[in-house]
Amino acid sequence: MARELRWYPGDGSDPLVLTDPAAGYKVLKGSTGWGAAPVEHVTESTPLVDGEEILETYETGRTILLPMLITGRTYEAFQERLGALVDAMDPRVPGQLEIAQPNGQRRRIAAVYAEGLEGAEDKDSGGDTTWHKAVIRLYCPDPAFFDPTPVRLMFGYPAPVSFFPLFPLRLSADAVLGAATIINPGDLPAWPQWTATAPGTGAQFDNEDTGEELHVSGTLTDTLTIVTRPGIQAVTMGSADWWDRLVDVPQLWALPKGQTNVTVALTGAAPGSSVMVEFRPRYRKAW
Repeated sequence: MARELRWYPGDGSDPLVLTDPAAGYKVLKGSTGWGAAPVEHVTESTPLVDGEEILETYETGRTILLPMLITGRTYEAFQERLGALVDAMDPRVPGQLEIAQPNGQRRRIAAVYAEGLEGAEDKDSGGDTTWHKAVIRLYCPDPAFFDPTPVRLMFGYPAPVSFFPLFPLRLSADAVLGAATIINPGDLPAWPQWTATAPGTGAQFDNEDTGEELHVSGTLTDTLTIVTRPGIQAVTMGSADWWDRLVDVPQLWALPKGQTNVTVALTGAAPGSSVMVEFRPRYRKAW
């Protein structure tokens, strides 16, 4: 089995397999953008001193180029397939590009169509018969690839259930409380989403390695959800905003690559209470 590329439109419609010649789509040789992302260095120079000092380094958005051949047995079939690709890559609605390797590994990246499907018709591009060659450019503002299957760790009353290696948390009539070790198998920090299900009267999620603390006060009447990912950070109780229930200065901490020791507590726990953390491992490359 060769590797497979799929495009998941941002509107939730069915994905397109971009490497299925039988369906009229083929990715040609020459694609780029699968390895390390572009890097920028913030530097500072000192008068009368040779060179510069690097103050900070960060990865910028990446561009993926996909040379493609779109075909159809008839002109009408070709037009339908080309039109379906254009519709799926709406530049106003970011989608996701997935690459599946022969060994079963899958990684995705959020992307938005930038150019390549303008409809050129010439001897090199075709477009006016039953085939068309195009170089599609996708822009990825977040350069990280991620695992489409999230890692989930759940703990309920009265015994924990683990979907990933984790030291058991102790549940009592008062609290879900314990020390745990979470393993992030990715290359980059991952942003966890925490949920706590009623009943409960407060929750805390502490990173024992860094000392960062994330505490919420208040009686849980629904599901408490804390999203830590930059740009979409949120704290909600059901559909209600609970940002003001964060205690002191909140630290919506990330899970670094490798092992993180944490302490989790849900005070006032009772039958039906549960705590869960979910995250998607992130990678610097597509393989």
